Amino acid sequence: MDKKKLLQVAQAERRDEGRLGRITQLSLVHYLMLMIAWLIIFVIRILAKQPTTDLFFMILVAGLGHEVFSWQQHKSWWSALFLLVLLAAVATTGWSLVAPLLLR
Repeated sequence: MDKKKLLQVAQAERRDEGRLGRITQLSLVHYLMLMIAWLIIFVIRILAKQPTTDLFFMILVAGLGHEVFSWQQHKSWWSALFLLVLLAAVATTGWSLVAPLLLR
C-alpha cells in the first residue's frame, strides 16, 4: 500500500473514532438525563405517597442490561450469579405490575 492510500485510511479511521466518541458522549448525556428525570418522578411519588414499583422495575431492567453487558465481557461466576438474581428480581417485579391487569 502506498503512503497516500495509507494516509487516507488512517484519516478515515480517525474520523470514525471521532464519530464514535461523540455518539458515546451523547448516549451518556441521554442516560444521565433519564436518570435525573427518574429521580424527580421518584421524589414526587414518594412525597405524594404513591407506589413506586414501576420505577424500581425500570432501574432493575437497566441494571440487568448493564450486567448482561458485563457478563458478555468477563464471563465470571460472580457476574453470572448477579445476572440470575437480577433476572429473578425483574421477573417478580414485572409480574407484580402485570398481574393486576391480567387478573381482573
